[in-house]
Amino acid sequence: MIAYELWETRSGNLMATYGTVEQAFEAVARTAAKYGTESIISFALLQDEDDNEPETIAVGQEIVALAERYARAHPGSSGMARHAG
Repeated sequence: MIAYELWETRSGNLMATYGTVEQAFEAVARTAAKYGTESIISFALLQDEDDNEPETIAVGQEIVALAERYARAHPGSSGMARHAG
């Protein structure tokens, strides 16, 4: 089974686990929309598949870019597009 894990890298805490990458993208974009992109710069999104080592999808500035792309592709879903400068 594949899971998508959202980590806070400064504290090393697992924040949430999602069943789909889209759910994870939405959560990251929603957080950025609510608290600003600075709030997600320390996030890391990993894909974890059963017996394999977790694979990093995005971290740092990559996760900010991911959130911005998701918000543009899904206007209104995260609220980020409405708050973007």
